[in-house]
Parts: sequence; structure tokens; C-alpha cells
Amino acid sequence: MLRIRLISGSSDEVLTRCRLVTIILKKQHAGNGPPTPVGANDTSLVQVCHLIGLIQPPNINGYNQTDADTALVSLGGSRYANCSTTKTTLGEVTMEPSADNTTDCICRRPDPSFTPVTSDIIQVAFVTVLVSVCFIVTKSAYDEVRKVMSRVTLIIIGGGPIGLVSLFVAARCGYVSNVILYEEKSRSKLLSNNYQIALDTSSVQFLKTLRIDFDNIEGCWDRGTFYTKTGVFLEYLLSSIPRLEVPLDLRLDTKFTKESLTELELIFGRLVAVVCEGATGRASCLLGLSDEFVSHSCHSYGAVAILERQDQRSVPAPEIRVHNLNFHFSDLYNDVNRDLVPQGFHLKIFGTLRHRCMSLTAPRSESKTVKMLKVVLDHSVMRSVFLACYNKYKSEGENVISEVDSVRWLKFSPRLFEVKLAHRLESAAYVEDANIFVITEGDAAHRLNFHTGLDINLGIKGLTSLARFLQMAASADTERTILQALKYKHNHSKILTQEYLKSGLKNSMYT
Repeated sequence: MLRIRLISGSSDEVLTRCRLVTIILKKQHAGNGPPTPVGANDTSLVQVCHLIGLIQPPNINGYNQTDADTALVSLGGSRYANCSTTKTTLGEVTMEPSADNTTDCICRRPDPSFTPVTSDIIQVAFVTVLVSVCFIVTKSAYDEVRKVMSRVTLIIIGGGPIGLVSLFVAARCGYVSNVILYEEKSRSKLLSNNYQIALDTSSVQFLKTLRIDFDNIEGCWDRGTFYTKTGVFLEYLLSSIPRLEVPLDLRLDTKFTKESLTELELIFGRLVAVVCEGATGRASCLLGLSDEFVSHSCHSYGAVAILERQDQRSVPAPEIRVHNLNFHFSDLYNDVNRDLVPQGFHLKIFGTLRHRCMSLTAPRSESKTVKMLKVVLDHSVMRSVFLACYNKYKSEGENVISEVDSVRWLKFSPRLFEVKLAHRLESAAYVEDANIFVITEGDAAHRLNFHTGLDINLGIKGLTSLARFLQMAASADTERTILQALKYKHNHSKILTQEYLKSGLKNSMYT
């Protein structure tokens, strides 16, 4: 076996190179008898030495350099030609550099030979960092492109004001490829709804961002609030649907049932179901949401009444607010009349001239009047309260209501009740098997057992987070991103509840 032993140089590098030569020569001379002197024809050894940084020496064991050796030596460069042989023992070649030139010889490795190793480490580190940066940039660009190109199929259950506004939000956000809308009522029944809705300033600004033109909607303005009939508002939204840049499958007079779930399973891709069918719908339960609600007290007591007069026109009218009302009852309730700290009530009259609504509320207190109206059994007491309020604070163009007419036309709460706001415990969910997100909006998410005339605004505020949620749902591809989308919608619903409990009733009734 031929071994090459270097006299000087880095110990680690010399050991590595000698092991490579030893292994290759062992394989080459295995089973071929004793090793022979290296000659001009041993080109494999020279090539191996050349590959690992060595070169065939010019004189080995008295062998005279030939033209072939000279040619092979020239492959390594002039700095390898200065090596000479000083000792040869049975095929063992000991090499050391010549005394005349020690600068260019690769066999001589001074102590600072670690410099090339350090540069190699720096080079590897640089390449690693470069590859990592390229990967991060490429991954980020891919994620951004995927977020922009991702689309969902939107399922809207409920064709009321909240449902149709959800359609406009989906059409403007750019993350919806197709929309399917289910509505149990027919178009004629939807448009025949003559009850009044009032859109406050924040809702008006939000709807304007959806390019809803209030100049083309019949109604009236008062202190930044827009009053119109529900049917008129729905008619405008339905007539504006053809201008939306999103395919729509409008299924009016079609109730969402279990058979509809089978149709959804045939739709390719991710789905988002927006349930806004009101407080009595069952679609959310069919889609897997719990029907459990959590109630919160608004720290107030209230009562409502509605006056329907067929002889009046169904024309929108601004609301009327009255504060600090005190009532004087008959001698039957003398104890109440002697209340030292009478509680002032807040009254609101709103609705169209044909359907006039009245809401009466008072903050929770120990007032004798409030306590009496909470437990009174005589329905005529509350009838007299609402009748007196209406006849005194009605608008100028309205007629006075008599006792006889109030019995026929007036419907009212028999006593005061605690005003409560309830929100759905599960407002958002994800069904993995069907690859569908389910969320609730409007009365399906928040229910107030009191009528203020501005109740629709709570549902519209819930839609302000719909566009962002659709974007997150479209691009969610991991468990973490799916949970982030659900958490975002749940937190927004929680914030709406907290804000209304803090100032909702105050802004709509007490100011």
C-alpha cells in the first residue's frame, strides 16, 4: 500500500488528505500483490493527488522524471513542481518541500493555515443566509398572492335589510366568487313591509362606502338620521343588485332546510354562511351553531306600544323624544303620588304615520312609580299612560286618540319589564368536514327585548367586520389562521355587546 506522508502543514488538513489517498489506493491495489513503485504510468495517483490538493512528486525511489511526469506535474501548477523525494521505504513516499523555494509549495502549510478554513465558514454562512432570505421573500410573496387570489362562496340566509347589505359588502370586498341568497318570503311580501327603520349617522356613512345612494331612496332626514320604510329600502337594494360585480343566485320564496345542506356539499371550495334570518330562524342550528343566548341587563325598565291607524298614510316621520316625564295617578295609588324622589321617564314616538310606535323607559331605581308599574295588574293603567303621552306629544298633523279608539287600535305592554340585551354564545364556527364558516348577523346575533326605533343600527355595525372576516376566511389554510378568523369575529361581536350595554340605550333613549 502506497502512503504519502506530509512533513509540514495543518495537521487536520494533512490527516484528511492522507486518509483519502490511503482509501483510494487500498481499493486500487486490493488483491494485486505488494505495491509497486510509482511510475509515469500511475496517472490515477497523480489525478487523486491533484484533486485533493497534492501532486505526483517528480522523483520517487530513484525514478527519473519522464515527459509524462512533467506533463502531469504541470497540471497542478508551478507551485507543486518544487516538491522532492527525500526518503523511500518499500513503497512509502515521504515528501517535503525543496529548500530553494518554499513560498509556493502546497506541501508547506504554516500555522496561519486556518485562514482558508475561516473563509470557507464565512462563505457557507453567507450562502445559508442568502438562501434563507430568498426562501422568506418567496414564501411571503406567495402568501400575499394567495391572499389576493383566494375566493369563497358566500351563502346568505335571510333577505331582510341586514342580509341584502351583507350582499353589498361581499360584492365590494373582492374575496367572494359567488353568492347564494335564501329568503323564505316572496319579493312582494318583502316589499310590502311598511314599518319604519332609522339609520343613524354612523350607519349612513358605512352604507355610503358601499355606494348606496340615499338620494334615490324615499325617506326623510332629521339631525343626520335617515328615516325610511323597510319595503322601500329593500326595493332599492334589490333593484341595485344587477350592478354588482359578483354572480348571484337569488332564491326568493325558498326556505333554508336540511335539503339545502346537501346542495352546499356539492359546491367546490370554501364556503362562508351568513345567517341573518332574524330572532326566530333555525338555519344557524342546522349549520351547527348553538342556539344558546347570554342575556345582559341594561339597568333599565321599559314598555312599548304600537298604534295602527288605517286612515293614515304610511309616510316616514322623524322621531319625537321627551325626557323627565312624571305621572300622576288616581286616588287608588296615593302612595305612589307621594313619592319623595319621583323617577323621570323617557318617551320616544317614532314610526310612520300609519304605524306609530311608543317606547317608555326609566333607569333602574327605588322609585315607587317604577315599582308600581312593574307589578300592576290593571292593564288600563298602562293604556292610560301611553294614551296621555301620545295625545300630548304627537306631531302637529296627527289627530287625538280617544279612549274608545285606544281600545281598538292601541297594543301595549301591560307593565314595565327589565330591558335586556342578549347575544349568541357562538357567533362564529367552522365546520371542517364541509369546509364552511358559519357566522350570525343582525337579530340572529344580538336581540334586544325593547324597541328604540334604531335597532337596525346594531346589526349594521356588525357588518363592518364582514369584509375583513371574508378576507381572513378565504386565505385561512392552517388551524392557526382559521382560529384567528373565528376569534376576530367573536371579539367584534363581544365589543358590540359591551358598547351597547355602556351607551346604546343612553344614545337612543336618554339623550
